[in-house]
Amino acid sequence: MRTVLVIACLMVSRGSAGEARQPASSIAVTIDVAVLDRNGRSVTGLAAADFVVELDRRVQPILVVTYLPGGAPMTGGVGPLFDAVTPATPIYRIVVQPPEDSRAGQEFGAQIKVLRPETRIQADARAVAAPLAGRPSRTPSPTAPAAASTEERLRNAIATGRPSPGLAIAMATRLRRASDPGQVSLDVQIEIPGAAKAPLTALLGVVDSHGAIRTAARSIDAAALEGTYRIDFSLPLEPGAYKLRFAAADVGGTIGAIESPVKAELVPMGSLLVSSLLRWVPDPNNGPRPLILDVLPADAGTIGASLELYAIGAAQVPADLLVKITLGPQDSARPSWIERIVTPEVRNGVLIAEAEFPLARIASGTHALRAVVMSGATVLGTTSAAVIKR
Repeated sequence: MRTVLVIACLMVSRGSAGEARQPASSIAVTIDVAVLDRNGRSVTGLAAADFVVELDRRVQPILVVTYLPGGAPMTGGVGPLFDAVTPATPIYRIVVQPPEDSRAGQEFGAQIKVLRPETRIQADARAVAAPLAGRPSRTPSPTAPAAASTEERLRNAIATGRPSPGLAIAMATRLRRASDPGQVSLDVQIEIPGAAKAPLTALLGVVDSHGAIRTAARSIDAAALEGTYRIDFSLPLEPGAYKLRFAAADVGGTIGAIESPVKAELVPMGSLLVSSLLRWVPDPNNGPRPLILDVLPADAGTIGASLELYAIGAAQVPADLLVKITLGPQDSARPSWIERIVTPEVRNGVLIAEAEFPLARIASGTHALRAVVMSGATVLGTTSAAVIKR
């Protein structure tokens, strides 16, 4: 059984009790409806024929149904790097013809039903008739929908969270503490194969636990030298659980979309919080280049690993703090190939343990970098990251 929840939001316009009645053709009742399945995802693809609207227990004709993928606009909370904030739930805006001889400002009890098998509808609200600026056209036939723009298709992909395989997309993340100690910095790295036709239009969406979506747009004019499109984001977030959604379209209109859950919380180890195990490769021209995706560049001769450690509040840093960083096989029960014992150094108020490993004698395949945080001989915690050499 699939459960569909319908939440009604009403467009209200008041009128006086003595106002003259108007013909129904000059007024209408507008209702904003969010349709969710039992998993909390929006149900898309509905048309007027899928809805039944009752006003004061009488079924009334539906004049038009408009699907708004981004929902109603929200204000505030955009912040750096984000272009917009919208509710996670898209809406259907339903315009209904009221009974004959209704007046503007007249209130009705509204019941909205969705004609889908094995569904349960939860909706009961008040609606108010309001004057029409112009009679809306009937809902277009679902067999001949108006063509959506690329921007609309991208925003719909972010709103629904549905994957689309049109473009191959690889996405990975890492976590550090943000400049505001109360926040975390979510670093995101995305790659799209060079077979996509430039320029690319991309949209990143971050969905919080309340369902609000913050979005950031990017445009990519050309692939990198190695033939891959690459996009990097660094997003300041409050600690918590999120869904990360990304959609991109090439110049021909082909769209790819993915979704990934993210737990944006630093890992506690004793009286410390630690970042993800940060990987990087040397770049002669631009300094260390972050490696967030697992695959090493073909020309990488070494790989670096860093761990950031942050004291929790006024807690003391553990005595004899050491970090053992290793490069070895995925199976942690097998011995590592290279091992470094590092004493963390303070840089800009953050304890950082860092090591670098040569790759010349490392075979192709998937390997593991590991960091073991110790206070003397006591292990406080372990973190790891995969490394793929082709």
